[in-house]
Amino acid sequence: MATKTTYQPQLSSNLELCTDNITPTKITPYFDRYLTNTEAANLTGFTERTLKMSRHTGALAGVQSPTFIKVGRSVRYKVSDLLAWMDQFKKYSNTAQQAADSN
Repeated sequence: MATKTTYQPQLSSNLELCTDNITPTKITPYFDRYLTNTEAANLTGFTERTLKMSRHTGALAGVQSPTFIKVGRSVRYKVSDLLAWMDQFKKYSNTAQQAADSN
């Protein structure tokens, strides 16, 4: 009769070495994380070029563009700012609702 073994994952010695120098600190929540232009484009569904143009024109999708910061030559968008910007748009479950709302 075969014996059933239980799987018990163990930390590898490499992982233990990597975490030895880490002190317990407050981990930044996802919403407070800053995204690159590429990551912001993926989150919003706009192209990187469209986001770049919105930084120059100040408008995106017919409204004021989302806020951003510059770190040297790099642009960063805060996740919570992008989500708040996207929340200003109306949500519809079908196109009939949207058509009725626009009349």
